Amino acid sequence: MATITNLTFDLGETWIINHTATSDGTTPLNLTGATVALYVKGSASAILVPAQSTTTITNAALGQSTIEVSPAQQTAAGITAGQVGNYVLRIALLDGTVTDQNIGSFTIRQTAAT
Repeated sequence: MATITNLTFDLGETWIINHTATSDGTTPLNLTGATVALYVKGSASAILVPAQSTTTITNAALGQSTIEVSPAQQTAAGITAGQVGNYVLRIALLDGTVTDQNIGSFTIRQTAAT
């Protein structure tokens, strides 16, 4: 069962999502050979698509990964302040099993510097 977490990001700042995948809410999920991806849905009519991001598995045995979305990736994806939508942090394991670890909404706000 996916954990619901609603996120807020500042436009133009690097977004970093540190995550620990679990099989039951507490037991780490081994990410050896896995693919970790952030998927987004920008509106009710949009389909779920992989976000432009960089994913690093930081400790496969402990289920730890980091997803980073740089300002350049935000620009390339056409992300704007005030944008809202939904996301899924999805993991495809080496054996083909797919697990949605986190789901929720996201909001993009204008940074104070911009």
